[in-house]
Amino acid sequence: MSSEIPTKEKGGLLEDMVADVFRGWGFDVQTELKMKDRSEVAHEIDVFASKKEVFGVVKMAIECKYVKEPIGIKEIRNFHDKLASLGFTKGIFVSTAGFTSEAIDHAKSLGIETWDLATLQEKTRQIYAPKAMMINDAIPLNSSIDIFMMSNQLSNGNLLQIAEPATVCYLPFYFVDYHCFSQSKVGGTVVTLESKGRVAVNAYDEQIWDSVTYAGVPSSLLRGGQIVDCASLRPQTLTEKDFHINPKLINPTLQVAPFKMAPAQAKALAQREISKHLALKHVYSAYKYRTVEKIIRPVKKDIEITNCQFCYIPIISLNLKVKDKLYYRSFQANTLKIIRDDIRICKICQKPSTVICENCGNIICKEHWKQCEVCKKNLCENCKISIGFILKKYYCPEHQPRK
Repeated sequence: MSSEIPTKEKGGLLEDMVADVFRGWGFDVQTELKMKDRSEVAHEIDVFASKKEVFGVVKMAIECKYVKEPIGIKEIRNFHDKLASLGFTKGIFVSTAGFTSEAIDHAKSLGIETWDLATLQEKTRQIYAPKAMMINDAIPLNSSIDIFMMSNQLSNGNLLQIAEPATVCYLPFYFVDYHCFSQSKVGGTVVTLESKGRVAVNAYDEQIWDSVTYAGVPSSLLRGGQIVDCASLRPQTLTEKDFHINPKLINPTLQVAPFKMAPAQAKALAQREISKHLALKHVYSAYKYRTVEKIIRPVKKDIEITNCQFCYIPIISLNLKVKDKLYYRSFQANTLKIIRDDIRICKICQKPSTVICENCGNIICKEHWKQCEVCKKNLCENCKISIGFILKKYYCPEHQPRK
């Protein structure tokens, strides 16, 4: 028994293939649709596609033929007559074997589009191919990113290497501006608490990442300026060419985080958190020889949201390595402000770091830094070998003097 697929089934597969293309273009699609003309004569449309546009509804009839010989003028005329009877102004004829040159010319003169199998396959590839990267309302990357890859404060920072490809993640943020005005009567006196500022709400993890106070009582929310500084930058529509990053990053991974919050939710979160983190200490005399301290806090209704704007902000994160030690670094990729940097502090005392121990890879400050007398290798407190009680000399394990 032959295992070849019957022509009728192949025709059905062809119709499904065409239907998928039009669904990918946003059309509503029906296959094998039976329609009657004005004379009540029934006609079958292999694929019927419709789409609502501003100017009206676009309707399209597609004829699908799974054939071994090119379609001629006769089939084109019959299809045109069907379109005219049903009142269609747009039609497409699909043929797996193509068309004769006369049929192509005649179809063009009648306003009928002709697709051969190669044309259909190309349109199918376009539908299923990955879409070109595009981000609306996004802050662009800084072209000087590579300058900030390694630490400037480390005298031998060139020992740090990128452990794995960096990640460039566009995170969605709302910049929420607020004005808080609250009055409370304390000990017979009206106390006013007023504050103006901005918070940056991460719409992906639904947390406040950054804040700034412009006037009045400062909030105790996280402050660093890495994110809120972007509010003064102009968001753009970025395409793939805008994501070119310095080759030193070694083929970074690009990610776009989805936003999980609507503007109303971001405003509500800002009001709630600001009310928790704004406080004014008021001291007053309650009795003749006694003072009382009262903490004044606003309620949510005292906080007016004056503006809320959305944009995507690029954050670069990467792991740096030296010896068997890994250090994490992330920064905002436009103003290049550091968000987290494990190489900035001494691993022994948490003071600002100055050098890398070339024996173990620890990052250390001046107080815990020693040099080998023989090779001048930089060592940390844990790796140095000291000789002498009064005039101490230091050696690395490799050059430790023999006893």
